[in-house]
Amino acid sequence: MKAIHDGLRVSVPNFPAVVKVGDWDHLFTLINKEGRAVSLRFWAWGDDESLAMDTLNSVFDAIHDCLRWISDGVKNTGT
Repeated sequence: MKAIHDGLRVSVPNFPAVVKVGDWDHLFTLINKEGRAVSLRFWAWGDDESLAMDTLNSVFDAIHDCLRWISDGVKNTGT
């Protein structure tokens, strides 16, 4: 969660949007394991619907890039 927060903090403030990162304890019943679940909530706006959707697409790109960077880092460290 901290890696997501830190990665998005760098890119999302550059446009009119907010991304909230949250987490909570969770029991994954299908695999009978306890763990942490991460949630993302996002808001984007613009002067009209088209600009708001452009901003939202930028938010999705930032989230995708951030999660890909984290995933690649985990793969490279073998953890």
